[in-house]
Amino acid sequence: MMKNIKDNQRVRRQVRRGIALAGSALVIGALPATITFAQSSPLAPTATPSAQLRLGLDQLLGEHATILELGMQALASGNQARYQALMTIMDQNTAQLTQAITSIYGAAAGQKFESLWNEHKYFFDYVKAYEAHNTAEETADVQTLTNYKNQFSAFFASANPHFSESTLSTVLQDHINQIIQSFQEYEQKQYVASDAELVQDYNLMFTAGDYLATGIAEQFPSKFGSVSPNAPAISLAASLDQLLGEHVIALEERMQQLGEGHSNRAAAWADVMNQNTTDLTQAVASVYGASAGQQFENLWNEHMYFFTYVTDTVSGNTTGAQSAQASLTHYKNLFSQFMASANPHFSEATLSTVLQDHINQVTTAWQEFHQGNYAASDSELGQAYNLMFTAGNYLADGIAAQFPTKFYTTPPTTTMPSATTPVTGLPLLPVIATGAVLIGAGAFWARKRRLHVKG
Repeated sequence: MMKNIKDNQRVRRQVRRGIALAGSALVIGALPATITFAQSSPLAPTATPSAQLRLGLDQLLGEHATILELGMQALASGNQARYQALMTIMDQNTAQLTQAITSIYGAAAGQKFESLWNEHKYFFDYVKAYEAHNTAEETADVQTLTNYKNQFSAFFASANPHFSESTLSTVLQDHINQIIQSFQEYEQKQYVASDAELVQDYNLMFTAGDYLATGIAEQFPSKFGSVSPNAPAISLAASLDQLLGEHVIALEERMQQLGEGHSNRAAAWADVMNQNTTDLTQAVASVYGASAGQQFENLWNEHMYFFTYVTDTVSGNTTGAQSAQASLTHYKNLFSQFMASANPHFSEATLSTVLQDHINQVTTAWQEFHQGNYAASDSELGQAYNLMFTAGNYLADGIAAQFPTKFYTTPPTTTMPSATTPVTGLPLLPVIATGAVLIGAGAFWARKRRLHVKG
């Protein structure tokens, strides 16, 4: 089965090269993280330079927070193989963020960024001190992280007049607090609280990415064009990317914990998944109506067969595992049909391809994890995470094309209609909290979920 999955993935990667799925130029994976500036026009909303900047930073920073916390947990649990695998991903993430900064501010600034960013190592020193019950060293490590926070905020504020040093300091302090609190709650076996705190920090990274993108776009308008990174179509993509990225992390973590027999940990990730499903359902309902939202939720909940697959595989029930795989394929077909029927800009074949990749990647990542191949597992999970951003951007471009007066990149010249769809009368997905708001207010609303759908 592993060979079939990998063969299918190779074929589908070839197919995707011919599919117009707009992705970020700051991609986590084999592609370099250097920001590129598209020259052709017109562009799909997520292919504009400002969108690539915002969505790419969101993607990299979201991965950073997740890998950092999971790495701390692996180190504390004594799983050195998993810890080393996660550190490899973290090093790649740092290299890509560094390349992104270098592409904007030059090599010297990129080197300074990397030097400061690597101070995240003190999070792991903190873990070692915590495990050794060395409170003095814990305090010293937290102070070092505070010093890093101050230096990093000053560095960015000096590079860009549109950045507020106090705003950057606030969000970095929240980042430090949330990561450490999540780790402490994990150590105290308060898994629901730990995972909820990690989700808050993941969300914070998107707020940070949006803030940075807004400031950079304002500093270099000739590079990023006339389209604001906070345009409604781009904010839609950012919100979908954020939720879908969270989805795949929670899905894979729940599968891993279930397979290891850690029922409390699996249940905590189930809570994250349920909230994520609610948010996605509200988003779909706000665009296509309550009935469509209900149908989406019913189909989306077929993800339960991933967990059936895990339990049957672990118990040696080959027939049950194969049946679960067949059920996931059936879900994939129904879901692709559903979304394509709702929007003429969606291709059922494209949706089917991406969903099959999703199934294959998540399943392969779990299989590798279950076999103790942590490097391969985390690499596959990274690909699955990346795919969610490709999917989110594709969906956002299609919705923007279907409702151009609501989800635009350039304000329409005609009178805006009311904020309801002419078909359902229900409110459309609103624009989410953006970096522009943060710059204007000078504050970070870090603890608010970015997807607020008015019902």
